[in-house]
Amino acid sequence: MAISEVIKRIRGYRATCGFSIRGFAMVVGVSEGSLRQIDSEAWNPRLSTIKRCEGVIPSDFTIAANENDDGDGGGGRCARAGSCKSAAA
Repeated sequence: MAISEVIKRIRGYRATCGFSIRGFAMVVGVSEGSLRQIDSEAWNPRLSTIKRCEGVIPSDFTIAANENDDGDGGGGRCARAGSCKSAAA
């Protein structure tokens, strides 16, 4: 998978689950600053940040192929209901 697709998947998961940047950072286990620009084309995360983000996203989470990357990232789908992790998890 191309890095641009991985980043799109991370953005989509965050949007689909309704996480704020702060909330997603808490779930992922990174600083809020690491995700501050997540919705910007300028976001250039470290590999370790990408790995941590991917670590909380279920393997069956997908973004529809025809989704426009319009910044809201919505439209993600996961086979398991309630698969979004919470800060309490």
